[in-house]
This record gives sequence, structure tokens and C-alpha cells, in this order.
Amino acid sequence: MYKRKPVYSRSVILAMIGYFLWCLSNAWATSPSFVKTVYTDIASSVAVRDLNGDGKPDIATVAWGDGVVRIRYGNGDGTFGPINSYATPVGGGPYNLLVADVNHDGKDDIIVPNFQNGYFAILLNNGAGFTASYDFAGGYIYKMAVGDFDHDGNLDLAFAAGDVKIMLVERFVCP
Repeated sequence: MYKRKPVYSRSVILAMIGYFLWCLSNAWATSPSFVKTVYTDIASSVAVRDLNGDGKPDIATVAWGDGVVRIRYGNGDGTFGPINSYATPVGGGPYNLLVADVNHDGKDDIIVPNFQNGYFAILLNNGAGFTASYDFAGGYIYKMAVGDFDHDGNLDLAFAAGDVKIMLVERFVCP
């Protein structure tokens, strides 16, 4: 009967185990370091996305009290610039904000739902900031989601307002 020969000798196997254990012990010998940077923005929701097209992540927040969207544009090194504020017509009471390109111009826009008055605003990104603002009635909105639910190429809106409502957008018309 044919007897199989081991592929690796016992000493090679022991050497591989020793190397593995050495690598494992060196991997945990140093703990990762974190740099904590605190920005004192008042916010009820936050989103991270490249909002000005420079390839660096930016931070967008919205505050429950005033409904103002505040954006800090990223410097690319983990720090952020000063606050740029954009008012919304929905006023105080937003639970969250969403970032999506609702008008197909290649720039991410900001959607801000409001729980207190049942409206949500869409701030359109013009590349240099957010200038146009639209508001729509939708019920007392807790959370929102975007997606192309009917596969027509346009983003649709789903929002939780006691029950789930879906707004199918045929075409988002900009002035």
C-alpha cells in the first residue's frame, strides 16, 4: 500500500506556528491611537458626504431647535472649516437629514424632514452652496429614506409619519 509523505516536516510546521504567534503578539503590542477633535455644533442628525465636490468628506448637521442645516467642509486631513449655515423653511423640529442627488445634476442635495409641522425641505446644491429650497407636506415625519422604488430612474421618498408613506417622484422640476 502506498504511504503518503507529509508535505511539511515537523520543524517547518513549528517554525510557521512560531512566526504566526510572533506576528500576533506584535500586532497587539501597540494599541491604535486616536486624535479627538470636538466641534460644538448643536445637532439632532448628522450626515457625512462630499458636498462641495472637492473629494473630501464634509459634515452636514441639522438642529432640532431651529431647523438650520450647518455644513463644515472637510480639509482632507481630518479637520473641518467653519460652519456654513443654510436656513430651511420647515423651522424647528427636524429629526434627521438625508443626502441624495434628487435633481440628477451630479451634486448631492439635502432633504430635511420636520416632525413638528409635517413638512420636509429639499435644499438644492448648486456647487457653491445650497440656495434653492422647496418644502412639501408629508405628515409628522420621524425618519425618511430615499430610493428608486418604481425603477424609473428618479429618487423616490419614503417617510415614517405614524405609518409608512411613499412619495413617488416622476420628475423633480427645478426653476
